[in-house]
Amino acid sequence: MSLAPRQLQTPAAFKLRQRNFLQGIAGLHASRNAPLPPALSGHPYPVGYDPSQSQWKSIEVTNEVGVFRLAGKDVDLVKLYGLVFQNGGYHKFNQQNAWTQILHHFDLPERFPFPQPNGQQSVAATLANYYAAILLPFEDVYKRNVQDHHRKAMMAVGRQPNAPQAPNPGSTTGPYQGATGGPMQSGYPSQNTGGNMNNMLGMLGQPASSTHTHDSTMSLNDSPQFPPPLQSMPHSPHQRQSSSALPVTQSLNGSFPGSQISQEGPNLFEDSMSGGKRKHESGEMFGKRARPRKDGSEPPEQPASSDNTTMSSNVPPGNAASSSPSALSNSTRSRPKYTRWKVEYLPIAREVETCGGRDINQMEEEYVRARRKPVRDINDWGAVDIEALTMSLRSRLATELSYGLTTFSLLSTMRGPTQGSGFPIFQCLDLLEEVLDLMEEQAFEGTPDVAEYALTEETCIPRHRELLDTAYDEESQHFAGLQPRQGSGDSSYGPRQRPGTIILAVMNILRNLSIIADNMTFLAHHERVLDLALRVCGVTVQDGSPPRANSPALSLIDVATVRKDTLYILTSIAGMIQYPPSRSPSSTTTRIASRTFELIASFLIDPVDAVSPVTYLRQTGGPPTSSKPPPLSDIALEVFTRLGHPDHNRMVFSKVIPQTWQWRLFEALIHRLPISDADYGLLAREAWLSYLEKLTMAIYALAFLAPPDLKQKIKMDRSLSFSQVMLRMVQRLLVGPNPETRAWYMIAARRSVEAMKVVDGCEDSFDTSQSTVPTLAFGVGYGEAGDNGVEKGTGMLGGRCEVAWDLLMLRDMEPPMFAELESLMRVE
Repeated sequence: MSLAPRQLQTPAAFKLRQRNFLQGIAGLHASRNAPLPPALSGHPYPVGYDPSQSQWKSIEVTNEVGVFRLAGKDVDLVKLYGLVFQNGGYHKFNQQNAWTQILHHFDLPERFPFPQPNGQQSVAATLANYYAAILLPFEDVYKRNVQDHHRKAMMAVGRQPNAPQAPNPGSTTGPYQGATGGPMQSGYPSQNTGGNMNNMLGMLGQPASSTHTHDSTMSLNDSPQFPPPLQSMPHSPHQRQSSSALPVTQSLNGSFPGSQISQEGPNLFEDSMSGGKRKHESGEMFGKRARPRKDGSEPPEQPASSDNTTMSSNVPPGNAASSSPSALSNSTRSRPKYTRWKVEYLPIAREVETCGGRDINQMEEEYVRARRKPVRDINDWGAVDIEALTMSLRSRLATELSYGLTTFSLLSTMRGPTQGSGFPIFQCLDLLEEVLDLMEEQAFEGTPDVAEYALTEETCIPRHRELLDTAYDEESQHFAGLQPRQGSGDSSYGPRQRPGTIILAVMNILRNLSIIADNMTFLAHHERVLDLALRVCGVTVQDGSPPRANSPALSLIDVATVRKDTLYILTSIAGMIQYPPSRSPSSTTTRIASRTFELIASFLIDPVDAVSPVTYLRQTGGPPTSSKPPPLSDIALEVFTRLGHPDHNRMVFSKVIPQTWQWRLFEALIHRLPISDADYGLLAREAWLSYLEKLTMAIYALAFLAPPDLKQKIKMDRSLSFSQVMLRMVQRLLVGPNPETRAWYMIAARRSVEAMKVVDGCEDSFDTSQSTVPTLAFGVGYGEAGDNGVEKGTGMLGGRCEVAWDLLMLRDMEPPMFAELESLMRVE
């Protein structure tokens, strides 16, 4: 009898299965003397249990049974169990690190928005801990029950063909009959779970009915209606074989007419028996067939026996006298000729997901295993002779350079016994100078730097994306590897290191040293480190020709890598860099400030990247749930905000940076601000909120250092719409449905209002002849040094008084911000 098709689950049936599932979990934990909270399981505590001793106090329950809260979102236990179990279970999720792939099913973020008491910030790791504590015991019990069910079913099939007598058509004896003639109680053995067996079977799809309580078997085909499996999870080869093979129950029904399998009976053979086992079992039931001779004659007939299953299988169904000697002899004389059977061979092989002949999953596991290894302490490497290391680099021999740079690279990655400590480069000045000499020699071959370098209105700043696109186009040409290019090295010198490789190794060492707290201040004030690194980053752009590196030893790919390394070095030391406070900067200060601005602008002015957050996500194709700001642009903004924080640094930038490039960078920053509702929805994530704060800080720094005529242009330019964009952003940040979140956006809103106030004044921020109050950190001295005068403005927001009045009517508005908004509305 074929199984009936599975019916769709009604809401009532799903609620019943959900209740039975929670009852089974509650009983399992109650038997382990750790009952779940009644608000989570729907069942009260056992009699005499003290709730104050419960280990589930940290679980945040909701008003809905079977649901707890994590990172402000509801997580359903039934849905969580279905997602994990249908895709391999808890242990497979841990092996493949797949917990982050199911976060979007519950609208969970990747990290907690606020610090946790236990220090754990990963939501995926916390979700895995919840599953291991609540659902993993139930999963283990379920898998053991399924294994016992398969074993008993296989034992029943293995004993039936060797039965001494043929089954009676009128009886109910079959493959699943017990010793007493009733249905065999195979399936789930009794477990001390605190609930009856129908609770588990109700969750698994078996109807929990009182009329079928005598049959505890079930079919795996009636699995629960869980959400579909993840597409990225690999499937087992055994599952494909079981789904494509012919069910054994069909052959059993045909071979044993007296046996009948009910619709509630087990049908586990499709998942437990492979092709080879079915071949073996079918051979035992139908008997061994004699192989015909090579000359074509039939082999001699074998004498019939009482346990010959081949003879008994040819007896017509329902013949009660089929076991008599006369019947056996008649069946022997009428036996047909033996024929060969064609048996399908299904090999069992491990499925390997490869790319170019390499196992991607195995490589990812090795990578995860390597990341778990702790960083070795600097004292574990023994004593290193710094003088000998310096002499190895000074020799310029290929083998000595390899040893010296490799050893120095390992030393730069070591960490000291305390937090933030490492290799103290300030104690090895000779080694640092030798490395810098080596990089300058390999990059420029003794050519001195220009005495004076400054940006002009006609200077073309190369964009980072432009460098990558040009390099990609060059490498995509036919026979690109055979054509001599800049930075490929000279083969006439023999087998030695390519100069570009040596430069990249030195830049990597400087980058590793810059992240150590003890070295930051030293590297920031060193006269050669930053100057030489910025010189190596130089790129020449001429009209009609592709960009090329200023160093003949570097290719475009090399110079792009060097520029990123220099940007990371500036991230660590930008807060310690201080230009000399002078209205006429020196040639060295001008050169460093110009090249630094040029490097920062190359990552920010590209029109493809200077877009709103949602537009950036559409271009990259990343999911909004796990999106992050553009990494290089975010780092460039951080460098500019740290470097442009002191007023004397802003004064140097205002003197050496042309107005054209100040305007172009200011315009690119305005285009990166959020505009639509979807843009503001991303600000709930910490990464995007930090990105917005850096944008507003950079806009304020540029507005402060801009000359009066540039401020007037920013104020009056209709295509930029500076005041409208900034006022709309302040309104969306502060006037929201949730007043509690206003404090999160107060920093960005405050800096936006200050930027509008600076632009509205159209004054020289460094002209202190008319002011008796010195310029403070942000250039705004209003009300911070005893000045209680009324703010004056020119009415930048006079045409949008309704929006400004809404902002002024907010509660807990800071007095300085209130005065600045009020002055922007009033026309003096």
